[in-house]
Amino acid sequence: KICQAAENEYTGARCGLLDQFSSLFGSENGLVYSDFRALTAAPVSIGPGACFIVADTHVKHSLVASEYNERRARCEEAAAAFGRLLDHPVKALRDVSLAEWTRHSPCLDPVAARRALHVVGENARVFQALDLLGRGDLGAFGRLMYESHESSIRNFENSCPELDFIVETARALPQALGARLSGGGFGGSAVILAAPENARAVGAAVAEGFLRRYGRPCDIRVIRPSACAALAP
Repeated sequence: KICQAAENEYTGARCGLLDQFSSLFGSENGLVYSDFRALTAAPVSIGPGACFIVADTHVKHSLVASEYNERRARCEEAAAAFGRLLDHPVKALRDVSLAEWTRHSPCLDPVAARRALHVVGENARVFQALDLLGRGDLGAFGRLMYESHESSIRNFENSCPELDFIVETARALPQALGARLSGGGFGGSAVILAAPENARAVGAAVAEGFLRRYGRPCDIRVIRPSACAALAP
């Protein structure tokens, strides 16, 4: 919370706790299921049969200047509207279901409704992902990553052409299981899911296509989830 306050108050970016939770609660070969209301985290195994390729576009983004705060304000506007429309408390968009969004979104400002759909949809995809990873279905989990990125393009509008190109290049590769932008978007990196034995080939294909399209390289790194930050003995 201290780190979040530093970003909120000193840089002006109204961001959450994702980076801090990832650093504190990461696990070997696992993702982190984070509940930012309860301030709890739990490891979710992806097993040894998966790794990630991080493709850095080198598109610089400032979360303050890139309308991140505007996106958050629209989501808060939508949450307040749902609070007036629904018969149960709505403190945030996590309290709104997809069915409720579908029923009541015509009553909202169209832009706020789209921003809300991204958040409500992402929350639903998290619970789908927990079920799929629990059953070891990496293919279906990867398809959720593509759905997430598509929502970023259409609903949250926090992607950029370079990120979209990387995701679409990955989608065309049979060895790539899924891809989406990473973090707040508006630039930065995309993350691609693949089996470890296919990761270098996928990364090379993405890098080659990016260089051909933009005339400059993107950095490719193959990574595996690791344990959380800790003091060295």
